[in-house]
Amino acid sequence: MSEEQTSQLTHNALQDTERLNTLVTNLLMAARIEDAYEISLEPHNLNELIDNVIHEISDRHPSVNIIFNAEKEYLASIEPGAMHIVLINLLENAIKYSQQDQKNIEIGLVQNEQFINLSVSDNGIGIPDKEKESVFMKFYRIGSEDTRSTKGTGLGLYIVKGIVDAHKGKIKIEDRIPIGSKFIVSLPKV
Repeated sequence: MSEEQTSQLTHNALQDTERLNTLVTNLLMAARIEDAYEISLEPHNLNELIDNVIHEISDRHPSVNIIFNAEKEYLASIEPGAMHIVLINLLENAIKYSQQDQKNIEIGLVQNEQFINLSVSDNGIGIPDKEKESVFMKFYRIGSEDTRSTKGTGLGLYIVKGIVDAHKGKIKIEDRIPIGSKFIVSLPKV
């Protein structure tokens, strides 16, 4: 094989390995969530966690533009490994369902009186109002042709909700104007 073919084959093998690793991680986490999932909380810098996840995602998807905005540094009582999974799943979904020509993802971190709010916004196809609660069900996938053609198991948002619930937090979906979705994870302030 030529050097170019070898490089492409290696690249494809690494992508498939990463995809399988993510699938196994998601299946194990889904099993934990179903079986009285408990977390071990510790104070952790959310900004640092987000920066690390952005670097990880940028390595996998170099053409994606990810912008992170935070008012300041935020310390939250979380299980870092679990929140890493939340961020990875939200970002991978945002990338998967964003417009093909230009993928712009925005991550925000703000605080109000009760919560630290982490948002992930995309410029994708959006989620119909009637399906906004259903997307958090295990194995659920939106029923449009635009989404059926994308790869996925329907576990990512189920896991995200399970982890957020275990942190005594909330998650909601808002429409992003003019197009796309905005996922907001609200974590209790320390």
